[in-house]
Amino acid sequence: MMSRNRSSRCSGVAGTKAGNSVISDNPNVCLTVYEQDVDDESVWRSVVITGEISEIDTEDEEKAYAILAANAEFPPDFGIWGVPFEEVEFRLFGLQPDDRTGREFSTEYGGWDT
Repeated sequence: MMSRNRSSRCSGVAGTKAGNSVISDNPNVCLTVYEQDVDDESVWRSVVITGEISEIDTEDEEKAYAILAANAEFPPDFGIWGVPFEEVEFRLFGLQPDDRTGREFSTEYGGWDT
């Protein structure tokens, strides 16, 4: 989980009809999340998770929203790629992870310790 003093970005598929078709045709996904340390901007971290994505069933939506609300950090502007908020269709998806990897690196070279 990311601490509150970190900035993060998450990449994914927009909620379009084409995106929905892609998910139903092939539920295998790779989710990449990366962050830049706000205290030391030369430090970056990333996590890559692969697995199978599926839409959350209607009867499980309330529990899923509660889990999301308890664990998420939301941006102050909830704009979705220039689409007016009232036109955004929210759907919940779950990811069953098969593999997780991560790394931390610095963009500044500090030399080798020998």
